[in-house]
Amino acid sequence: MDNEETVQEEIIDSVEDAAVDEKAYQAEIEALKKELAAAQIRTELLLAGVLREKLDEGAAIAEGLYAAGKTPIEAAIETAENYPHLKAVKQEIPQFAAGGSGALDGFAAIRRIFAGR
Repeated sequence: MDNEETVQEEIIDSVEDAAVDEKAYQAEIEALKKELAAAQIRTELLLAGVLREKLDEGAAIAEGLYAAGKTPIEAAIETAENYPHLKAVKQEIPQFAAGGSGALDGFAAIRRIFAGR
């Protein structure tokens, strides 16, 4: 009977160790899922045009949406759409044309000013 009891104790210990290991693995899997979601959110925010300086702010907002049940990509897209201050401002660059010739030239007035000097 001693041998039988020892075997039963070993089996019980093995099962308990397996349960503890499973809990640790589940916790590790959850941590990796959160890390993957954060990376997906940041990537999608960058693809949506969010400035790198504003990436942390946008990621915090999107992670809140992700926690509320949206997928990481949906959360990032919604954040980029609803918070335009996170995106780069497209600046208009003035365009000058020097088309034409003589008096019709765009720079004719400038040339006349300096022609007399």
